[in-house]
Amino acid sequence: MPTPLFPFVWSYNNQTIEVLANDIAGLMVNTDTFIPVSNGTTFTDSTIIDTGDTLITRHNNFDTGINMNYTARKFVFGAQQIGNRTNVNINDSSSKVSLESTNGIGSVDAFGVDAVNDTLFSQGVTAVTAGAPIAKFLKIVVDGLPQRIQLLDV
Repeated sequence: MPTPLFPFVWSYNNQTIEVLANDIAGLMVNTDTFIPVSNGTTFTDSTIIDTGDTLITRHNNFDTGINMNYTARKFVFGAQQIGNRTNVNINDSSSKVSLESTNGIGSVDAFGVDAVNDTLFSQGVTAVTAGAPIAKFLKIVVDGLPQRIQLLDV
């Protein structure tokens, strides 16, 4: 290998490039897949995790807020591991949008739209009996036509 005509050492502010690289490496946070944030002088883990196919927000070691799985095309907004776990679910792979609430011990109440079967669906929000009709109606629009659904007393 030929000898360079002029020896040159990469430096900045009288520090070699190796020293600068070590300083920069000391600032970086590499915890799992958390996205780092800066407070102006140092970096720390944010509440956002990017696994490559899923973006999740995590607070106090619980997944909560956002869970966007791009590969499965499922998107959840709301509490997922704490409390009553009330959230909005968008499942693009099955063309369903739902509002769901889990009481923390496994009971799921859900109401949503199934675009594949052109239906509304519910789980855990029905009753087996109803009272007499009352003078109130739910106003809805079905295929562009206004409709009313009569309500029954409890």
